[in-house]
Amino acid sequence: MTQPAAAPAQTSNTLAVIALLASLFAPLEYVLNILSRLLLWFIPIIGIFGVLTFPAIVLAIVLGHIALSQSKRYAPAQANRGMAITALVLGYVELAFVMLVIGAIILIFTVLRTG
Repeated sequence: MTQPAAAPAQTSNTLAVIALLASLFAPLEYVLNILSRLLLWFIPIIGIFGVLTFPAIVLAIVLGHIALSQSKRYAPAQANRGMAITALVLGYVELAFVMLVIGAIILIFTVLRTG
């Protein structure tokens, strides 16, 4: 009696995992920043994570595109296409949010300056 052939093992795309983690960094940083300001309002907080947010967003977008192209090339072996797409969507939404906030700050300072 012959043994049935085993299904090929699906490997995870490491770039897709890193891209998803990087895209989740910014919302996590926003929540932690708000919680720390609410709970520890009496302690001055220096936001080191605020400096790391924009590079994490760019990293999520770049690695998401690379992981998506790899998932197209090696379709059956790597099943993390959804993870790469999620990282891309989150990265672009976060980038749009950051650009909107920067634009609003510039607009507010321009209006206040012209007086």
